[in-house]
Amino acid sequence: MTFSRINGYGAPPTAHRWAPLLVHAGGMTFDADAINVLCEHIEQVGFIHNGDTEIRRELLINIGMPDREAHILAQPGEPVRWEIPDGNTSYCWVAGDLPPGLAIEDGHIVGVCNVSGFWPVEIIVGPAIHYDALGSGGAPLEPGEWKPIDEPISTPVRAAAGIRLDELNPTELDDIIAQALAAKADKEAPDER
Repeated sequence: MTFSRINGYGAPPTAHRWAPLLVHAGGMTFDADAINVLCEHIEQVGFIHNGDTEIRRELLINIGMPDREAHILAQPGEPVRWEIPDGNTSYCWVAGDLPPGLAIEDGHIVGVCNVSGFWPVEIIVGPAIHYDALGSGGAPLEPGEWKPIDEPISTPVRAAAGIRLDELNPTELDDIIAQALAAKADKEAPDER
């Protein structure tokens, strides 16, 4: 993937391939190390091409077995290099186990397997990480962290029991009302977070 139409100045060989997208992004200046870290983050999130969607594909890998159709067909000891559709656009990983000796690299399944067999796997192209506000509201200065996509998001802890409402000022009362409404919304639609 090249961004020469967006930033024609290119990047040094040690820079991430998306580095040109972040040079003076939003008027901010980053050093090369910071740009590389940000590019890795954006690549893991998968937003450059796919937004927040995942593309999932069921694959059957056949190594040395007769009379069976497969997406990847090879003999034991034969090098495999199979391009994952849309694999060059985002982060790729596998649900299940690839045959021994095969791995995902740069949007391809590559390697050499010396074992005969069938391996059904699911290849996923999309975000590798997601944001967890760690129970907070998710604002920039509140606690939070990026986690692997398969780790669950923290459930917010909301409490107001034992609070003397008559001792609170209007801002504190508004905060309690907001927390109570958020707790109610959590209970009414727990899967929509």
